[in-house]
Amino acid sequence: MASEYEWWNRFFKQIAFNLDTAVTLYCDNQQTEALSLFAVDSPDWTANELRCSLRAVVNILTQTRKMCLFIDGLDEFEGSDSDVVEMIMAFTESKNIKVLIASRPLVEFEAAFETKPHLRLESLTRNDISKVVSEKFATHPDFEGLRIWETKFATQFIENIVTKASGVFLWVHLVVSSLLAGMTHGDRVSDLQKRLDLLLPDLENLYAKILNSLDEFYLEHAAQYILLMEASRVPLPLQIFYFADEKDIETLMEMKQEDIPREILHQGIESMARRVNSLSKGLLEINWTTVEAEEPTVQFLHRTVKEFLQSSNI
Repeated sequence: MASEYEWWNRFFKQIAFNLDTAVTLYCDNQQTEALSLFAVDSPDWTANELRCSLRAVVNILTQTRKMCLFIDGLDEFEGSDSDVVEMIMAFTESKNIKVLIASRPLVEFEAAFETKPHLRLESLTRNDISKVVSEKFATHPDFEGLRIWETKFATQFIENIVTKASGVFLWVHLVVSSLLAGMTHGDRVSDLQKRLDLLLPDLENLYAKILNSLDEFYLEHAAQYILLMEASRVPLPLQIFYFADEKDIETLMEMKQEDIPREILHQGIESMARRVNSLSKGLLEINWTTVEAEEPTVQFLHRTVKEFLQSSNI
């Protein structure tokens, strides 16, 4: 989620920093000069000043050129929905501007833009998601037996997953992994359906549910792995996690990598991969497709996971 100020500031910069001339902006009768915008950062304006400046910049630009604005994540705005709607509707009054917006189907936005051309992503991706889910379950031996003895349920179960996914592939990835884990533990038909019913369709709520499901005994280790990952700007070699997980850190610091037998190091990294997968419940994932197969890396499952874990309430 983005605060009202952050949202407008980001929006303003993306437009203003592409200007090739200096522009004088007017807002609330206060003249603000934006000179050399692609070299000088904007001052600390209020959200209202940013809105006014944004409208002024767009009005100036569309007098001499055409514009197309792509606005993603409209539902992530934490300010007034009516302010965003009003701004977008004002933009579209000009013949020289087109706007493409993306959002979850919130009531406010659906009501405001219901007469505009639109499409639902889940309608376009439904067949692909159905194929992915079917293929993942087809590789599990227990589900194959279920398909034979409970054909109707197996077919309907996959259909229920696809419907609940609402076009979000990431949700499918997490949910299918959870359901397959349940099958491995011997879940019955009723257990699988109950597990699916408990999994929320919203990603943030799903992440929260995953965190709450962590075994309290391993919670400290899971937090350490996540904090280690948060401290890095790039995916970290799994080997770093292996060394960081050692209790005797002083002895480890004195050792050289060549002092560790290659076979022992390889076994330790494989064991570490299982620990990361198990303790993070899939929020962290191992990437084995690096240039050198012996150097797998750890990364967040998706950027939304990192944003979720860094939010103030988490």
